[in-house]
Amino acid sequence: MSYPTSQRGAELDTLTPEARRALWSIFYHQIAHHSNAKNVRTREWDFVLRILNVIFLGKGPDEYDSCLKTISAQYKPIFLEGDSNQIIRILQISMERIIEAKKLANRDCISFLGFLEYTARPKPRGNFVRLLSNTFNEFGMPYYVDLSSGKPMIVSISNPVEKDSIQRTLSVLPENGYSSANDHFHKAIALRNKKDWKGCINESIQGLESVAVTIKETSKPTLGSAIAAIRKDNMVHKTLCSAIKAVWDYTNTATRHGKPEKNDQTPDQIIAINRKEADLMLIICMKFSVYLAETYKNGPKKKKYLRFH
Repeated sequence: MSYPTSQRGAELDTLTPEARRALWSIFYHQIAHHSNAKNVRTREWDFVLRILNVIFLGKGPDEYDSCLKTISAQYKPIFLEGDSNQIIRILQISMERIIEAKKLANRDCISFLGFLEYTARPKPRGNFVRLLSNTFNEFGMPYYVDLSSGKPMIVSISNPVEKDSIQRTLSVLPENGYSSANDHFHKAIALRNKKDWKGCINESIQGLESVAVTIKETSKPTLGSAIAAIRKDNMVHKTLCSAIKAVWDYTNTATRHGKPEKNDQTPDQIIAINRKEADLMLIICMKFSVYLAETYKNGPKKKKYLRFH
């Protein structure tokens, strides 16, 4: 498997022509199910496309057309020539909505006639989420499908090490009772996908803060106070405590209170810097969170930490 070796930026968002054709093939065949179909063949995908028509294409519900020729004309150019972020957004919305649609379809089976109608529907050629996951891996695309929360999420990655870090964090934290921290990191990933770099950084530090405050309850439930208390246990090296405190100080000054940009920076330079910082903070906060969670695995009884904003 190969990943882009260049810095995060335009290169990371570029999908090869082969990868684009593969994703388009999955999307199209999930809708059509067979080559002679003239219209969308299942109620589930009809539901998904109606949602995409409004959310992604920005058209009114009365403008939706289930004809495959029309759908192909709308989406094929995006998959083969458009911005890869648009492709990923289409796939992400589709994954979320197809699950919602299947739940609605299963409710129809309560009645006998509903059950007969459901079993008579054309069956898809394969699991959409599984096909996407396999295709990302097969073509070495800088994405993977995370299923740890029960809700599929496409996560952008720059290399296998980053993927392992994210997967490990999203499995270790809930296993050790830090579900609130896990929720923050899921939100951070979702915000990063939407290019909300500041939001990503804030959710990342709140994930780390959630772990620390769950371990050490203090009069002031902040990461700084919790780390000061953790330092006294001598279970975490003082230098590491200082590093975690420095990360907290950075987010307080750079994101929560606003960070002025340099006058000579172009908008593209500002975006590139913010993106690098969001990527860095996400991984750093995840790494420290896992370290603290595993260090205090058999430590003090944990209580679920909730932060109110």
